[in-house]
Amino acid sequence: MIVKQALIAYMNGALPQIAVEHGRKGISVEYRPTIDEVEAATTTGGRSEELKEAA
Repeated sequence: MIVKQALIAYMNGALPQIAVEHGRKGISVEYRPTIDEVEAATTTGGRSEELKEAA
């Protein structure tokens, strides 16, 4: 359902970052990543900070 929400938002013309935010809102609050965590994961291609520093 989360991926579907993000894809529909993107197909309707939302920028990728906004489409990801639409999907993020579908995650229950206890598991939802913060906006900063999502931004870090999307700008580094999903690599964590530890891997980024080691590279």
